[in-house]
Amino acid sequence: MFLEFEPNQSGGGESKDAETYHGPINKNEAPAPYLGPATVCSLLHQDKAIDIRLPDGLFMKAIVAVAGFYRPQMGDTVLVICQENTRVYVIGVLSGSGLNTWTVPGDLVIHAPEGNIQIECAGAMKLKSKQKLDIISPRLALRATRLELSARRMVQKLDDAYLWVKDLFQLKSRSCRTVTEENFLVKAKRARLKSDGDFNINGKNIHLG
Repeated sequence: MFLEFEPNQSGGGESKDAETYHGPINKNEAPAPYLGPATVCSLLHQDKAIDIRLPDGLFMKAIVAVAGFYRPQMGDTVLVICQENTRVYVIGVLSGSGLNTWTVPGDLVIHAPEGNIQIECAGAMKLKSKQKLDIISPRLALRATRLELSARRMVQKLDDAYLWVKDLFQLKSRSCRTVTEENFLVKAKRARLKSDGDFNINGKNIHLG
């Protein structure tokens, strides 16, 4: 397997402990073939390499060759592979703790022409756009225990609208206006209209009873 760990030599020739050393790592080529776990000891460098510590205590640089969204975090356990006197490559993630990020330089399309797309998470999910968010579908269903909408202005355009409320329906606003082009019907088992000021009824004909 790998050779013994050769610590950096400093002024007095003292070695650094393999568990705590996080200094510069210059070893880029493996002294022997290896396929197995390693511990991440640094964040991602500009050259897409990270510092890793092998089980025998040897510190090396490794190129991250994991397809997908993985961003290394210190303390993660990764799967590395190498041949003798070759670069070390990270080819898998055994235990990760960091934020996974998917970055593309241009447009991104997820297409499933013959199937469904399902996204699940145990925590919160957020959709964020700096310009506009469009949802286009012949049918849209929202199911939630509680639904909250917050906006500076809301505009709705519908052919027909039906709203069923099991218990209380309350609308609170500074002013309220309802405009209909034809009929306006209010039907209730009991009804009451109350005003702290003037109450005006204006119509061509007013029928009571």
